[in-house]
Amino acid sequence: MQGFLINKGEIPLASYEFLDAKTHAEAEKALANAVEPRRFSSTKRFGAQGIKVTKYQLASIQIYGLYFNGPLNISSDTLQSVNIIYPVQGKLRTGSDIRDRTIGCGKARIDSPGGRVAVEWDTRSTSIVTRIPKDTLNHYCNQLYDIDTHSSIQFAPTLDLTEKAGISVQNILNTILAEAENKHSLVNQGTLVNHFEELFITALLNAQPNSLSEALYDRNRQVKPFYIKRAVDYIHENVAGLTMLSELVEATGVSLRTLQNGFAKYYNTGPSNFIKQLRLRKAREELKSASHGETTVADVAAKWGFYNPCSFSQNYKKMFGESPSATLRR
Repeated sequence: MQGFLINKGEIPLASYEFLDAKTHAEAEKALANAVEPRRFSSTKRFGAQGIKVTKYQLASIQIYGLYFNGPLNISSDTLQSVNIIYPVQGKLRTGSDIRDRTIGCGKARIDSPGGRVAVEWDTRSTSIVTRIPKDTLNHYCNQLYDIDTHSSIQFAPTLDLTEKAGISVQNILNTILAEAENKHSLVNQGTLVNHFEELFITALLNAQPNSLSEALYDRNRQVKPFYIKRAVDYIHENVAGLTMLSELVEATGVSLRTLQNGFAKYYNTGPSNFIKQLRLRKAREELKSASHGETTVADVAAKWGFYNPCSFSQNYKKMFGESPSATLRR
Protein backbone atom coordinates (compact mmCIF):
# COMPACT_ATOMS: atom_id res chain seq x y z
CA MET A 1 0.00 0.00 0.00
CA GLN A 2 1.53 3.28 -1.09
CA GLY A 3 -0.26 5.63 1.32
CA PHE A 4 0.22 9.38 1.28
CA LEU A 5 3.66 10.70 0.36
CA ILE A 6 4.27 12.65 3.56
CA ASN A 7 7.35 12.52 5.76
CA LYS A 8 6.73 11.04 9.19
CA GLY A 9 5.86 13.71 11.74
CA GLU A 10 4.98 16.32 9.10
CA ILE A 11 1.60 17.93 8.66
CA PRO A 12 0.35 17.71 5.06
CA LEU A 13 0.80 20.92 3.02
CA ALA A 14 3.22 22.20 5.67
CA SER A 15 4.11 25.35 3.69
CA TYR A 16 0.45 26.49 3.60
CA GLU A 17 -0.14 27.27 7.27
CA PHE A 18 -3.71 28.38 7.91
CA LEU A 19 -4.22 28.02 11.65
CA ASP A 20 -2.15 27.26 14.74
CA ALA A 21 -4.67 27.35 17.58
CA LYS A 22 -3.90 26.79 21.22
CA THR A 23 -7.51 26.29 22.24
CA HIS A 24 -10.64 24.75 20.76
CA ALA A 25 -12.47 28.09 20.91
CA GLU A 26 -9.77 29.75 18.81
CA ALA A 27 -9.98 26.99 16.19
CA GLU A 28 -13.79 27.08 16.09
CA LYS A 29 -13.82 30.83 15.48
CA ALA A 30 -11.28 30.67 12.67
CA LEU A 31 -12.98 27.79 10.85
CA ALA A 32 -16.48 29.25 11.22
CA ASN A 33 -15.34 32.41 9.43
CA ALA A 34 -13.40 30.62 6.67
CA VAL A 35 -15.09 27.27 6.00
CA GLU A 36 -18.12 25.78 7.74
CA PRO A 37 -18.64 25.76 11.52
CA ARG A 38 -16.98 22.98 13.52
CA ARG A 39 -17.14 22.19 17.22
CA PHE A 40 -14.19 20.64 19.06
CA SER A 41 -14.07 18.97 22.46
CA SER A 42 -11.45 16.81 24.17
CA THR A 43 -12.38 13.19 24.76
CA LYS A 44 -10.45 13.36 28.02
CA ARG A 45 -11.17 15.93 30.72
CA PHE A 46 -7.78 17.60 30.56
CA GLY A 47 -6.81 16.62 27.04
CA ALA A 48 -4.41 18.79 25.04
CA GLN A 49 -6.12 21.39 22.85
CA GLY A 50 -3.52 22.25 20.19
CA ILE A 51 -4.90 22.25 16.63
CA LYS A 52 -2.88 23.02 13.49
CA VAL A 53 -4.47 23.43 10.07
CA THR A 54 -2.96 23.99 6.63
CA LYS A 55 -5.03 24.88 3.57
CA TYR A 56 -4.57 24.67 -0.20
CA GLN A 57 -7.16 25.92 -2.70
CA LEU A 58 -7.71 24.53 -6.17
CA ALA A 59 -10.46 26.28 -8.14
CA SER A 60 -13.31 25.42 -5.74
CA ILE A 61 -12.02 22.35 -3.89
CA GLN A 62 -10.21 23.00 -0.63
CA ILE A 63 -7.57 20.62 0.74
CA TYR A 64 -6.59 20.75 4.40
CA GLY A 65 -3.85 19.22 6.48
CA LEU A 66 -4.85 18.75 10.14
CA TYR A 67 -2.91 17.95 13.28
CA PHE A 68 -4.60 17.43 16.67
CA ASN A 69 -2.44 17.28 19.78
CA GLY A 70 -4.56 14.72 21.58
CA PRO A 71 -7.89 12.84 21.51
CA LEU A 72 -10.65 14.97 20.05
CA ASN A 73 -14.34 15.00 19.16
CA ILE A 74 -15.37 16.98 16.06
CA SER A 75 -18.94 17.81 15.06
CA SER A 76 -20.62 20.15 12.58
CA ASP A 77 -23.93 21.67 11.58
CA THR A 78 -25.67 20.51 8.39
CA LEU A 79 -23.07 20.34 5.63
CA GLN A 80 -23.18 22.28 2.37
CA SER A 81 -20.31 20.27 0.95
CA VAL A 82 -18.75 16.83 0.58
CA ASN A 83 -16.14 16.34 3.32
CA ILE A 84 -13.61 13.52 2.98
CA ILE A 85 -11.26 12.72 5.88
CA TYR A 86 -8.13 10.67 5.15
CA PRO A 87 -6.29 9.54 8.34
CA VAL A 88 -2.50 9.71 8.00
CA GLN A 89 -1.68 9.06 11.67
CA GLY A 90 -4.19 7.86 14.26
CA LYS A 91 -7.71 6.47 13.87
CA LEU A 92 -11.16 7.97 13.94
CA ARG A 93 -14.47 6.48 15.01
CA THR A 94 -17.80 7.44 13.52
CA GLY A 95 -21.16 6.14 12.34
CA SER A 96 -23.74 3.73 13.71
CA ASP A 97 -22.75 0.84 11.43
CA ILE A 98 -20.09 -1.32 13.08
CA ARG A 99 -18.29 -1.66 9.74
CA ASP A 100 -17.81 2.09 9.60
CA ARG A 101 -16.87 2.77 13.19
CA THR A 102 -13.08 2.65 13.04
CA ILE A 103 -11.16 4.19 10.14
CA GLY A 104 -7.38 4.38 9.86
CA CYS A 105 -4.77 4.69 7.14
CA GLY A 106 -5.91 3.17 3.85
CA LYS A 107 -9.51 4.30 4.24
CA ALA A 108 -11.36 7.61 4.21
CA ARG A 109 -14.57 8.86 5.77
CA ILE A 110 -17.05 10.68 3.51
CA ASP A 111 -19.80 12.96 4.83
CA SER A 112 -22.26 14.12 2.19
CA PRO A 113 -24.20 17.40 1.85
CA GLY A 114 -27.17 17.50 4.18
CA GLY A 115 -25.40 15.30 6.72
CA ARG A 116 -23.21 16.22 9.67
CA VAL A 117 -19.63 15.54 10.68
CA ALA A 118 -19.44 13.54 13.94
CA VAL A 119 -16.04 11.91 14.47
CA GLU A 120 -13.83 10.98 17.40
CA TRP A 121 -10.05 10.75 17.11
CA ASP A 122 -8.54 8.28 19.56
CA THR A 123 -5.18 10.00 20.06
CA ARG A 124 -3.03 12.77 18.63
CA SER A 125 -3.52 12.53 14.91
CA THR A 126 -2.68 13.81 11.45
CA SER A 127 -5.12 13.78 8.55
CA ILE A 128 -5.97 15.24 5.15
CA VAL A 129 -9.43 16.64 4.44
CA THR A 130 -10.87 17.52 1.04
CA ARG A 131 -13.93 19.74 0.90
CA ILE A 132 -16.03 19.94 -2.28
CA PRO A 133 -18.90 22.48 -2.24
CA LYS A 134 -22.10 20.81 -3.35
CA ASP A 135 -22.63 23.43 -6.10
CA THR A 136 -19.22 22.51 -7.54
CA LEU A 137 -20.10 18.81 -7.51
CA ASN A 138 -23.46 19.49 -9.16
CA HIS A 139 -21.74 21.68 -11.78
CA TYR A 140 -19.38 18.89 -12.81
CA CYS A 141 -22.19 16.33 -12.91
CA ASN A 142 -24.02 18.62 -15.31
CA GLN A 143 -21.02 19.53 -17.44
CA LEU A 144 -19.39 16.10 -17.61
CA TYR A 145 -22.40 13.80 -17.68
CA ASP A 146 -25.41 15.98 -18.54
CA ILE A 147 -27.03 15.09 -15.21
CA ASP A 148 -29.10 17.83 -13.56
CA THR A 149 -28.99 17.14 -9.83
CA HIS A 150 -32.08 18.41 -8.02
CA SER A 151 -30.93 17.08 -4.67
CA SER A 152 -27.57 16.65 -2.94
CA ILE A 153 -25.46 13.68 -4.04
CA GLN A 154 -25.07 11.09 -1.29
CA PHE A 155 -21.94 8.94 -1.05
CA ALA A 156 -21.34 5.67 0.75
CA PRO A 157 -19.53 6.74 3.96
CA THR A 158 -16.33 4.67 3.76
CA LEU A 159 -13.88 4.87 0.84
CA ASP A 160 -11.27 2.12 0.53
CA LEU A 161 -8.03 3.60 -0.81
CA THR A 162 -6.24 0.26 -1.13
CA GLU A 163 -8.17 -1.41 -3.92
CA LYS A 164 -9.98 -0.81 -7.20
CA ALA A 165 -10.67 2.79 -8.14
CA GLY A 166 -10.01 4.04 -4.60
CA ILE A 167 -6.30 3.74 -5.42
CA SER A 168 -6.83 6.24 -8.24
CA VAL A 169 -8.42 8.75 -5.86
CA GLN A 170 -5.40 8.55 -3.54
CA ASN A 171 -2.91 8.72 -6.43
CA ILE A 172 -4.58 11.84 -7.84
CA LEU A 173 -4.64 13.48 -4.40
CA ASN A 174 -0.96 12.59 -3.91
CA THR A 175 -0.15 14.29 -7.22
CA ILE A 176 -2.08 17.42 -6.22
CA LEU A 177 -0.20 17.52 -2.89
CA ALA A 178 3.13 17.23 -4.70
CA GLU A 179 2.15 19.93 -7.20
CA ALA A 180 1.04 22.20 -4.35
CA GLU A 181 4.43 21.95 -2.64
CA ASN A 182 6.27 22.79 -5.87
CA LYS A 183 6.19 26.58 -6.23
CA HIS A 184 6.93 26.32 -9.97
CA SER A 185 4.37 23.61 -10.76
CA LEU A 186 1.74 24.09 -13.46
CA VAL A 187 -0.96 23.87 -10.80
CA ASN A 188 0.54 26.78 -8.86
CA GLN A 189 0.83 28.71 -12.11
CA GLY A 190 -2.91 28.19 -12.60
CA THR A 191 -2.54 26.17 -15.80
CA LEU A 192 -3.80 22.81 -14.51
CA VAL A 193 -6.01 23.87 -11.60
CA ASN A 194 -9.33 23.15 -13.31
CA HIS A 195 -8.00 19.99 -14.93
CA PHE A 196 -6.92 18.49 -11.60
CA GLU A 197 -10.18 19.52 -9.96
CA GLU A 198 -12.17 17.85 -12.73
CA LEU A 199 -9.94 14.77 -12.58
CA PHE A 200 -10.35 14.41 -8.81
CA ILE A 201 -14.14 14.79 -8.89
CA THR A 202 -14.46 12.38 -11.82
CA ALA A 203 -12.38 9.78 -9.95
CA LEU A 204 -14.44 10.19 -6.77
CA LEU A 205 -17.78 9.89 -8.59
CA ASN A 206 -16.65 6.71 -10.31
CA ALA A 207 -14.72 5.15 -7.41
CA GLN A 208 -17.27 5.54 -4.63
CA PRO A 209 -20.88 4.27 -4.72
CA ASN A 210 -23.28 7.21 -4.64
CA SER A 211 -26.85 8.20 -5.40
CA LEU A 212 -25.96 8.86 -9.06
CA SER A 213 -23.91 5.71 -9.67
CA GLU A 214 -26.46 4.10 -11.99
CA ALA A 215 -26.87 7.25 -14.07
CA LEU A 216 -23.09 7.76 -14.17
CA TYR A 217 -22.59 4.20 -15.40
CA ASP A 218 -24.84 4.94 -18.36
CA ARG A 219 -23.23 8.32 -19.05
CA ASN A 220 -19.68 6.94 -18.87
CA ARG A 221 -20.28 5.24 -22.18
CA GLN A 222 -20.87 8.64 -23.77
CA VAL A 223 -18.70 11.12 -21.85
CA LYS A 224 -18.41 14.38 -23.80
CA PRO A 225 -14.97 15.16 -25.26
CA PHE A 226 -12.84 17.93 -23.78
CA TYR A 227 -13.60 20.47 -26.51
CA ILE A 228 -17.36 20.23 -25.94
CA LYS A 229 -16.96 20.71 -22.18
CA ARG A 230 -14.62 23.63 -22.81
CA ALA A 231 -17.05 25.18 -25.31
CA VAL A 232 -19.98 24.89 -22.89
CA ASP A 233 -17.95 26.42 -20.05
CA TYR A 234 -16.89 29.28 -22.33
CA ILE A 235 -20.49 29.89 -23.42
CA HIS A 236 -21.72 30.02 -19.81
CA GLU A 237 -18.95 32.43 -18.82
CA ASN A 238 -19.42 34.77 -21.82
CA VAL A 239 -23.00 34.26 -22.96
CA ALA A 240 -24.03 37.93 -22.72
CA GLY A 241 -21.21 39.18 -24.94
CA LEU A 242 -20.62 36.19 -27.21
CA THR A 243 -21.27 37.32 -30.79
CA MET A 244 -19.16 35.13 -33.09
CA LEU A 245 -18.62 31.38 -33.25
CA SER A 246 -14.99 32.07 -34.10
CA GLU A 247 -14.56 32.85 -30.38
CA LEU A 248 -15.56 29.26 -29.57
CA VAL A 249 -13.17 27.93 -32.20
CA GLU A 250 -10.33 29.91 -30.64
CA ALA A 251 -11.29 28.92 -27.08
CA THR A 252 -11.48 25.20 -27.84
CA GLY A 253 -8.76 24.79 -30.46
CA VAL A 254 -10.91 22.71 -32.83
CA SER A 255 -12.62 23.54 -36.10
CA LEU A 256 -16.13 24.93 -36.39
CA ARG A 257 -17.27 21.75 -38.15
CA THR A 258 -15.96 19.65 -35.24
CA LEU A 259 -17.88 21.85 -32.80
CA GLN A 260 -21.05 21.64 -34.86
CA ASN A 261 -20.83 17.86 -35.07
CA GLY A 262 -20.10 17.61 -31.35
CA PHE A 263 -23.06 19.78 -30.31
CA ALA A 264 -25.32 17.86 -32.67
CA LYS A 265 -24.22 14.56 -31.11
CA TYR A 266 -24.41 15.55 -27.43
CA TYR A 267 -27.07 18.29 -27.39
CA ASN A 268 -29.10 17.59 -30.54
CA THR A 269 -28.57 21.17 -31.70
CA GLY A 270 -25.85 23.45 -33.06
CA PRO A 271 -23.68 25.81 -31.00
CA SER A 272 -25.60 28.89 -32.23
CA ASN A 273 -28.92 27.48 -31.09
CA PHE A 274 -27.36 26.30 -27.83
CA ILE A 275 -26.27 29.91 -27.15
CA LYS A 276 -29.71 31.26 -28.09
CA GLN A 277 -31.48 28.82 -25.75
CA LEU A 278 -29.16 29.73 -22.89
CA ARG A 279 -29.80 33.44 -23.47
CA LEU A 280 -33.55 32.81 -23.46
CA ARG A 281 -33.23 30.99 -20.11
CA LYS A 282 -31.17 33.86 -18.70
CA ALA A 283 -33.77 36.35 -19.91
CA ARG A 284 -36.53 34.30 -18.31
CA GLU A 285 -34.69 34.21 -14.97
CA GLU A 286 -34.39 37.99 -15.04
CA LEU A 287 -38.04 38.53 -16.04
CA LYS A 288 -39.22 36.24 -13.23
CA SER A 289 -37.26 38.16 -10.60
CA ALA A 290 -37.91 41.68 -11.97
CA SER A 291 -40.44 44.17 -10.62
CA HIS A 292 -43.26 44.94 -13.05
CA GLY A 293 -43.23 48.64 -13.90
CA GLU A 294 -39.51 49.04 -13.23
CA THR A 295 -38.28 46.66 -15.95
CA THR A 296 -39.40 46.31 -19.55
CA VAL A 297 -39.32 43.24 -21.76
CA ALA A 298 -37.37 45.19 -24.38
CA ASP A 299 -34.63 46.08 -21.87
CA VAL A 300 -34.19 42.47 -20.76
CA ALA A 301 -34.27 41.22 -24.35
CA ALA A 302 -31.57 43.68 -25.41
CA LYS A 303 -29.40 42.80 -22.43
CA TRP A 304 -29.28 39.18 -23.62
CA GLY A 305 -28.70 40.00 -27.29
CA PHE A 306 -32.26 40.02 -28.67
CA TYR A 307 -32.77 43.32 -30.50
CA ASN A 308 -35.89 42.38 -32.46
CA PRO A 309 -38.79 42.38 -29.94
CA CYS A 310 -41.11 40.42 -32.21
CA SER A 311 -38.55 37.68 -32.87
CA PHE A 312 -37.67 37.55 -29.15
CA SER A 313 -41.32 37.09 -28.16
CA GLN A 314 -41.86 34.34 -30.72
CA ASN A 315 -38.77 32.40 -29.67
CA TYR A 316 -39.56 32.91 -25.98
CA LYS A 317 -43.14 31.66 -26.29
CA LYS A 318 -42.04 28.67 -28.35
CA MET A 319 -39.54 27.65 -25.67
CA PHE A 320 -41.52 28.43 -22.48
CA GLY A 321 -45.16 28.31 -23.53
CA GLU A 322 -45.94 31.90 -22.52
CA SER A 323 -45.05 35.40 -23.67
CA PRO A 324 -42.22 37.31 -21.95
CA SER A 325 -44.70 39.98 -20.85
CA ALA A 326 -46.78 37.28 -19.10
CA THR A 327 -43.69 36.12 -17.23
CA LEU A 328 -42.90 39.71 -16.19
CA ARG A 329 -46.48 40.33 -14.93
CA ARG A 330 -46.47 37.09 -12.98
